[in-house]
Amino acid sequence: MTGIIQAFSTNPLIDIAIGLMAIFLMASLLVTAAQESLAQILSTRSKHLRAALENMLKGTVKNENGQNENLTTRFYDHHLIEALKTSSIVGGVVKNPSYISGGLFRASLMDGLKLSSAGMGLLDAIKARAAEDTEKTNPFVQALSSLAEQAAGDIAVFNKSLDNWFNAVMDRVSGQYKRWTQLTTFLLGLVMALAFNIDAIRAANYLSDRPAVAARLSDQVSARMSVARQEGPATQTATEFKTILEREGVPLGWDKTKPLFDQVTIFTLPGWLITALACMLGASLWFDTLKRFVAIRSSGKPPEPAEEKAKP
Repeated sequence: MTGIIQAFSTNPLIDIAIGLMAIFLMASLLVTAAQESLAQILSTRSKHLRAALENMLKGTVKNENGQNENLTTRFYDHHLIEALKTSSIVGGVVKNPSYISGGLFRASLMDGLKLSSAGMGLLDAIKARAAEDTEKTNPFVQALSSLAEQAAGDIAVFNKSLDNWFNAVMDRVSGQYKRWTQLTTFLLGLVMALAFNIDAIRAANYLSDRPAVAARLSDQVSARMSVARQEGPATQTATEFKTILEREGVPLGWDKTKPLFDQVTIFTLPGWLITALACMLGASLWFDTLKRFVAIRSSGKPPEPAEEKAKP
């Protein structure tokens, strides 16, 4: 087994793989930082949460003036939810929360509906409110009434059912946000690959044609990985890997002395797409995978020959 590991670790292909993973990690770190900044500026997660709650909280409730008010608006205006809102640094725009716990949702909702009675009174109040809605204009209240009926007088069962419903909505929000993140990361990765000409196929060909360069690159990447873990600003870590790659002449970027079209081949677009897909997998995956490959390469190296003792 040791011989197999040593043979694999000394295979030039592992050096090429480490070089490519260093490129993917560098690009992923920059794309992830850009994607997180974009999501924060656009308040993407909080908008997804609000849209999901608007679909859940369909209906109206009478406010202090006796006028009908949208239930979602009433919920977000509650003082418990107001406390979770933040103001942006630029312009002072108030942003809705991106996460709300199940307990806070239930407390704010019942208080907003004026259904904060304890014990059996709460379930009776829900049924009475649903009975008043003869035209079925408040779907959410009707849904609450169904949960109250199923609880059969047990407030704990009702609370559990409401929490499960809310958690299902939150899971759907998380799924939507994840899909948005993956799409955005891919598009940003493709833009970065095109703008800086990060062609995975060209880099792989360069390393495969130069085994000595690939080995030196692996040595430098291994040294970087052994010094520190993935910490500090993402741009700083990406810059460190970029310096290592440029030091060994890995082709990244455009040659300003040549026309752009002379630098594009039939393999360039697939190379960009591979880079973009790699960015979509995330920096954490490439960091962990790179650590494993570096460990395999290091463990399979033959020991240094011991110096012969001087004879008397």
